[in-house]
Amino acid sequence: MRTLFNYLIALEKGEVALANDTSFGVGYFPYTSLDLMVIKIEQLLNSSKVKESYPFIGEDIKVMGCQTHQGTQYTIAIAMVDRYIGNLADYIHKIEVVKSLLNEQVKIDKSDIFINSADSYENESIYLTVSGTSAESGDDGQVGRGNRINGLITPYHPMSLEASSGKNPVSHVGKIYNYFAHDLSRDLVKQRFADHAQVFMVSQIGRPITEPAAMHIRLTKQTVDHQKIQDYIHAKLPTLASYWTKILATEPRKFDFP
Repeated sequence: MRTLFNYLIALEKGEVALANDTSFGVGYFPYTSLDLMVIKIEQLLNSSKVKESYPFIGEDIKVMGCQTHQGTQYTIAIAMVDRYIGNLADYIHKIEVVKSLLNEQVKIDKSDIFINSADSYENESIYLTVSGTSAESGDDGQVGRGNRINGLITPYHPMSLEASSGKNPVSHVGKIYNYFAHDLSRDLVKQRFADHAQVFMVSQIGRPITEPAAMHIRLTKQTVDHQKIQDYIHAKLPTLASYWTKILATEPRKFDFP
């Protein structure tokens, strides 16, 4: 079995890595306003500036955005750091401080924000941690259940079951193809080939990563002919041989907002 070091040596010789698994990658673009708001909330609360100003906000933050006919609600779990909390009243106050921060910074109405909603103030049962993560209580989850490479879990968009964490960026197609699918879908829209793009890629173990076993592209409001799109994609596929350098340079990903 080849190690990552072996693969890097092979790449220096001009070889193309072989897919380590039979798997699939999925990407889509553009993101919805709800997608972007969920990412924006998490990135704000985990930003170095906010952590310096509000050290009671732990790094373990989960955001669920739910859009209904009545509006959009955000349920947010924040592992609060106990050494910065004086008492129950202080905890409740600091929850309100976070709501005000989100109201000011991302323009969400405070009535649509629910933070640590499992708390019971009457029973003094609140979400306090020493480290700022829920892992200290054994609630560590599973890597496969985590966010995809765009920082989201998206039941209303196509989504791979593969998690990128723990996979090397050279031969693990569960990582590489998901990055590539997201980038390709974005490029197809940015090149104005369509208004919306979804990219699905399937690998076959032992096959060169530059030769996916199958690709399926879904485009909404396509603006150019199929041949031009195929030519564009075929020109992109050889870049998979060196795609690991781009992954290392951009991981973890951060999204820019207007």
